[in-house]
Parts: sequence; structure tokens; C-alpha cells
Amino acid sequence: MLKSYIMTKGISKSLLAMCRCTVALAYVDGVFAKEERKLLSEYFDTLPLTNNQLSLLREDMRVGNMDYYLLYRQITDVCDRAHLINFAKVLFYSDGEFSQIEKDVLNVLVRDHMADINDKKGVSARTIENMIMSNDQVNKIREQTSGSSMGGAVGYLSRTIHPDEW
Repeated sequence: MLKSYIMTKGISKSLLAMCRCTVALAYVDGVFAKEERKLLSEYFDTLPLTNNQLSLLREDMRVGNMDYYLLYRQITDVCDRAHLINFAKVLFYSDGEFSQIEKDVLNVLVRDHMADINDKKGVSARTIENMIMSNDQVNKIREQTSGSSMGGAVGYLSRTIHPDEW
């Protein structure tokens, strides 16, 4: 369940776009699985969202028909983009299968992210590459997370992969 209390500061526009894009990615295979919904809800509960941001994410989760790539292009922070790729890997595996369309979408995100980082200043390409989880890291999260509890994955993403921690 998404939190219902009001935060006043909120998250950046870039991180909000990343969150919205994760919702769009959950629908990319045509099914918004309960595991994906739970993972997203629990992750969003870790963020200091404003009431407006929370309402927007709730509406996105309800409606779902969004263009993931358009939302991806609104993510202006390279760290938020790396975070999206990591989150997408965990999200795509959360329902127990990694469909071909999910693989294709992930390849597009990684390709475009790596192409864009050369245009960004302040963070080296090597640093950005190191921010993206390996398949071994994703598998470790999957092994630590039982089918009904996404808490381990959410905790790992929040503490270890979240851009605020870099």
C-alpha cells in the first residue's frame, strides 16, 4: 500500500520520471503482476513523495498505459537512469519470468543510457557503468527475496542502488 501521509519536499523531477517509468515498464509485457505492484508500492513508500507526486504515481499504477521511452527521456540525472536500469532488472524478474519484450526494452535502456553518458558532465562513463548491476547481483537479490515478500529487494534497491547513496 502506498503511504498516505503528506511530505512537503518531495523528490526531484528526474527521480519522479524514473519512478513513473518503472510503472510503465511493469506494463510493458501487457501484464501488471501482483509482484510488480507490490515491489513498486514498497519502493515508493521509501521515498519522500509529496501528495501530488504520490497521487500521480497512484494514477499511473491504476491506468498504466504510458510510453516508457518518453518517460525515460525525462530522466535528466544519469544516476537516476542507472537506478532505473537496476530497478528494471529486479522488476522484470519479480513475477518469475523475464519475457522477450522485457529483454528488448532493457537492452534499449542500457544502449541509450550508455550512449548518453558521454554527453553528461561530472560523472565518468566508468562510474556510470559500475552503477549498473550485473546479472549476478540481480540473481542474488532474487535468491534473497521469497516469492511473496519483496522487502529484501526493496531494501537492497533503497540502500545500495539508490542514487542518494552514491
